This record gives sequence, structure tokens and C-alpha cells, in this order.
Amino acid sequence: MSLQKSALSILVCQFILVSASITVPVSTNAADLPYVNWENHPVHPLDISPSGDLLAVAHTADNRVQLFDISTGAPQAVGHVLVGVDPVSVRFRNNNELWVVNHISDSVSIVDINLRQVRATLLTADEPFDVVFAGTSGRAFVSCSQANKVLVYDPSALNMDPLEVAIDAEDPRALATSPNGSKVYVAIFESGNATTILGAHNMTDDDPPNIVIKRLIGTPYDGESPPPNDGNQFSPAINPDLSTPPRSGLIVRKNTEGRWMDDNEGDWTTWVSSAETKPPSQAACLAGTCRTATSPLLMRRHSLSVTYPA
Repeated sequence: MSLQKSALSILVCQFILVSASITVPVSTNAADLPYVNWENHPVHPLDISPSGDLLAVAHTADNRVQLFDISTGAPQAVGHVLVGVDPVSVRFRNNNELWVVNHISDSVSIVDINLRQVRATLLTADEPFDVVFAGTSGRAFVSCSQANKVLVYDPSALNMDPLEVAIDAEDPRALATSPNGSKVYVAIFESGNATTILGAHNMTDDDPPNIVIKRLIGTPYDGESPPPNDGNQFSPAINPDLSTPPRSGLIVRKNTEGRWMDDNEGDWTTWVSSAETKPPSQAACLAGTCRTATSPLLMRRHSLSVTYPA
């Protein structure tokens, strides 16, 4: 063996010996995952186990649930579980079972706490947001915001299709139960502010109706579009040198007297409220959009009947 090769062999052996003597610290933290931040807001991202010893935290952007031992007061990290995309709600069903609602995945991950792994995945309707358990049988109620429905699962028969309860409102999200578990409350995100839309574009009468631009008896502005914003005038005045402005719809709100008014005191009640006489094709309330409830709707666990606040 040449002198050059011998020296190289010695250097390699020295490197191996030195490298073997280095202790690399092992991190107890979860490794970051590549992700796309969908920026969905959590609904119920924290939950404590029935025993009070364990805290579950939905790490929405990292697609995992992190677990902390809180039995001694100060939280101590005790593990994590990878779940679906964008977990927004976590709920313990019992001390060893955690349900995780994954908003983007359209799924629910059922986590075995002792094993620190997902033991079952339930596919849901579009954009699930929350889950609660109600009744003596502990059925699981999952809100699906984009589908405007609540799915009801039997935890003892996960292979069965869930029952579906249609919600006559837009975007049911957060859920809560009554103290005795006989009722489930559903909070609605985009209904309840007593407003609806009046259209003005080239659409069918039902999506939404073109009431603003129709020259119908009873409409406040005789089809003028865009409608005036200061009595019968515009403030500031429209520059006459401008080209014809695009047609404009309106948002109207139901006042305390039950009248549907725009922000210029124009009264559209005749063309909105189903209590008024008008051709059905000119009704402006789409399904659910005219609901005026300001509190959550109510679902009874036995019959799954839905009650809407007046």
C-alpha cells in the first residue's frame, strides 16, 4: 500500500472514531410537516378529558393533535397524533377516545389515546366544523357547514351510514348540548342578521330575483339601477361624463316593525316577505336567507326534530 493511501485510511478511521463519539441530542418535539395554510379558524380547538388529566389541542395548520398531561397543573407534552387536513375541533368521547373534525379533509378522525393513533376515519359532508355527543346512547352530532346539515353517528356502529338532518340556514358551525344532553344547539354563521339580497343582473328570477331593475308597482325606485342613495338623488352626484354604471343589487334588512328596508329607507317588504301577496317567481327570499333568528337553532336528540327561534 502506498504512503498516500495509508495516510488516507488513517484519516478516514479517525473521522469515524470522532463521529461515533459525538452524542446527537434527540428532540422530543414533533417534527414540522410541509403544509399549505388554509387559514381556517378553529371552532373548538381545546378539550380536557373527563378525568381532567389530559388536554388535547388541535394544531390546525400542522394537521395534528397535540396532547398534554395537566394532572400536576403545568402542562407537559406527552405526545401527538397526525390526523386529517385542518383539524378545527376536538372532543373527548371518553378518557381513551378523542374525535377530531378535519375541515379540509371532510372527515372525522377517531383517536385512540392510549395507542396515540387514529383507529377510524369517518367521511362527512362538505366542510365539517364541530362535533358533540348527546343523549344516553352518546350519539355523535357533526355539523357540516357547506352542506347545511348535521350528521348523526352511532359510535357503537361506525360502519353504518350517519343520519342526516337538514338545516334551513347557511353555514351551521359550532355545536353545544343542554345540561341533560336532550338537546343539541347549532350556531349559524351566515344567517341570523335579518338581511337578504335583491338582485339586479341577468339572472333567473330565482337566483336571486331581479326585483331592483324591474319597473313594478311598489318598488321604491321604479327600476332605476343603481338605485339612489339619498332620497331620489345621489350623494355625491354622479359625474355625467362617466359611462353608464353597471346595474346594482341591494341588501335589505328587516327592521323592528317587520319591514324590509334598504339604507335609503326604501321599503321592499312587498317583494321580500312571503307574508305579502306577489307572484311566486318574484319572491326574493331564497331558502334560509331571510331567517331572522339571532340565537342558535335547537335540535332534539330523540326525534332529531329542528326548532328555529322566532
